[in-house]
Amino acid sequence: MIALVRNARIPCRYVSGYLYHGKETDSVADGATHAWVEALLPRLGWVGFDPTMNAVASEKHIRTAIGRDMPTFPPPWA
Repeated sequence: MIALVRNARIPCRYVSGYLYHGKETDSVADGATHAWVEALLPRLGWVGFDPTMNAVASEKHIRTAIGRDMPTFPPPWA
């Protein structure tokens, strides 16, 4: 997704963090790392897009690191 957005000449960045599922869930995914893309859109600023969840990033997306690409920074467990 990053390559497609950059090809359209839109600045974007890779974001790593966690996806909060809520207190009421016993999901196996709780505590698992997650990643999404943020694009710099005119008049909106940085907007997160989560292709895995097919959604716009929300307050449930907890950011821990931002970089140009995945290899830019170590994962939180390293």
